[in-house]
Parts: sequence; structure tokens; C-alpha cells
Amino acid sequence: EPTVATARLGASGVVRMLIDSMNDQSETYLLGIWKYTNGTRKDGHAVTPFAVEDAGNQYKIHVYDNNYPAETRFVLVDKTAPHRWTYTAGKNPRGKPDYIGDDNSETIELTATSWRENKCFDVHFAEDREAGCGAQAKTFGLPVFAKASYQPKLLIQDEDGEDAGFFLTGEGDMLITDGRGRRIGYDPDDNQFYDEIPNGNPQLLKGGFGIDLPHFTFPYQDTGQPYKIVFSGEKLERKSTMDFVFAAPGFVVGFNDIRLDPDEILEATISFDGEEITFKGSSDGETPEVFYAFDDDEQPESASYIARIDGVELFADETLGYNFDFENLKLYFSDDDNNEDEYDIDLIRINPDGSEDVYEQNDLNIGTADSYLMDIGDWKGGDDTMCFRDDDDGDKDFNDEECEEQPNEDDGVIDN
Repeated sequence: EPTVATARLGASGVVRMLIDSMNDQSETYLLGIWKYTNGTRKDGHAVTPFAVEDAGNQYKIHVYDNNYPAETRFVLVDKTAPHRWTYTAGKNPRGKPDYIGDDNSETIELTATSWRENKCFDVHFAEDREAGCGAQAKTFGLPVFAKASYQPKLLIQDEDGEDAGFFLTGEGDMLITDGRGRRIGYDPDDNQFYDEIPNGNPQLLKGGFGIDLPHFTFPYQDTGQPYKIVFSGEKLERKSTMDFVFAAPGFVVGFNDIRLDPDEILEATISFDGEEITFKGSSDGETPEVFYAFDDDEQPESASYIARIDGVELFADETLGYNFDFENLKLYFSDDDNNEDEYDIDLIRINPDGSEDVYEQNDLNIGTADSYLMDIGDWKGGDDTMCFRDDDDGDKDFNDEECEEQPNEDDGVIDN
């Protein structure tokens, strides 16, 4: 295990390795840190080091912490033995350090990028320890993976580079089932990890706070059938908030702020082209935001679109449905909760010349059916209104519905 060796080097050894690799540009690293309590390492976190500064009696390791995007944070290392080091993981970078160690604590380590390439690491919960890199199913019984473990066939990719990627950014498990019933990920029904999709690459990326994040890729194919996604909280000990992304050539779609409780199972489906999405509600009504991003790479003269839809509170056995007809530039959205929901919609159109038009509508509620068509193709941009149609007779035909113009409530700022 390479990381044990770097931990035993202590903070001073970590600084030396970083300086040497940065001088000759031979390697990049992930910096792992822990708290040390009663002789035990706990509350692990990972940051990315990108510079080392000589600050007199200390070294300042410049790091990127994904909990604080667009900020530079610092791990401070004393030059004199025992080379005490500190890091503040709280919102105030000048606050009291909550990660503290020295050469004796073995709570700081480096993991080289090259150690992860085309390798997988054995794990104590795999049923067949000797086949740790195999493609067969695995059984495990821990709340989260302890390492970036299950990484078979990393070199096998789609020849034209067009892969489908599924990402989960938060604590929880994920299962993807394709249109042929083949699975990749953890199935809570039988407590098994599957890798049944040919040339699939199920990775568990090493994240912060001891959480390994599911990241599955496999060759993207036009099957005409939707993917089924299952989010499982069976291994959770506390509530998790996470985002989900499905990325393929020409589009990115997914959910923001999925709130998953321990033992909870949530289900969604997404069409192979990313246009049609359904999401089944949870028992507590916590419903994520849906987002779309489409870019027609075959027609570079056409515009690209980003859309986000929120504002619905959906309960168990109730379903949200979305369809972004990218070819005809129409966005359909509906729910079956029999309540008059108020949708929030953000739309960004990125024009071929790089300019952007933004449309925002808050608390959209123009009918009782909660089945709407947003006619993006007729929108001129700027302060122009947007045409919405409400399927108030429930026949799923919007051609007989009147256009209701809704104002653009954009204030010039789209929240990230």
C-alpha cells in the first residue's frame, strides 16, 4: 500500500516529495489528512496540492479543497522537528485548525496519481479476495467503501471515445440498469455489486471525509431504451445530500440536491438520449432539482441550452416527468400529485457567437393539470416573454391549448 509509506515519512517528507515532483513535473498527488484521537485516525479528508511556498519558519502547501470551490487553502508545516502541521477545514480559513498532526501521528499522506492508473486495490469485504480486479459481482457490508477499490478494465474504452458516464457526488450507492436489463453498481435487492455491461468501468473515486463516490462509465449506445437508476441509502448511517449526473456526447442531465435517508430507495429513469426523465418521490416530499444541458455538436451554428426546473414537493409513489425535445426546442414537464405546484425555471441559451440569453420564471402556476409545454423555439431572448401551454383537458395534446405568455423575471444573475 503506497500511502502507508508516505504517511510514515511525516509532514516533512510529504513537503520534500511535493517540491521534488513540482520541480521536475514528474507526478501529481492527492493529499490525505486525518484527525488523531485516542490513538486512532478518524475523519479523513482529501485535498489537491498544487504549490509549496517557503514562508520562513513554515512551509505553506497550497491546496484545492472541493468543499470550497474558487478558494486557495493552506496546509501549514513547521520546518523544525517534529514538523507540526495544521489545516482548517471550516468556513473561516483563519479559524482554529481542526486537523493537526506531526511526524509521529502518521495522519498526513500523499497518493500519487500514477498509483491509481490501471490498478485496483484489494478490500477486506470482497468475497473473493484473490480476484479483487475481476469483473464478477462483489458482496459487501460496509456503509461506504474504504478505498477507491473496484476498478476493473480501466484500459477498455469505446473506440471512438463516446462513453456514457454516471456520477454520484455524495454518500450513497447507485445502480444503473440499461435497456437490456444489464446492471452496473450496487443492487440493494440482493446486496450485490454488479458489472454486467460490456466494457463497463465501475470506479469508486476517493473523496473527502472517507466517502468513495460511484463513477460508472461504459460505451454509449443508441438502444432506444431508457436507463433505470436506483439510489440506495441502505448503507447510510445519516441523511445524505448528493447530486447525480448522466453525461454522454452532446448532453448532460441529472439531479441537484437528492436527499437520501438511511434505508431509503429512490428511483429515476432517463432516456438513452437524455431528453426524457422521470423521478419517483420520497416519503418526506424532498424533491431534487432537474437540470439539462444540450449542445448539438453536429451543427456548430446552432445554440446550446441549459435548463433547470425546481419548486415541486413530491411524495411517495408520485412521479415527476420531464421531456426536453431538443430537436424542436420544446420542454414538457408534469407531475401526478394532484396539487397545483409552482414550478421554478431557469433557462440559458448560449448563442453561436458566445453571447447568452437568460429566461427565469418563478412560481409558474397557470393551470390545474400541472402538465406544461414551454415553447423555447419561439422565444426571441432578452426581455421577451415565453409561451407556455397547459394541458388542462389532460389529453396530452398541446396543439389545442392556448399560449399563455409569461414574463421574463431574470434579474441578470443565475445562481449556481
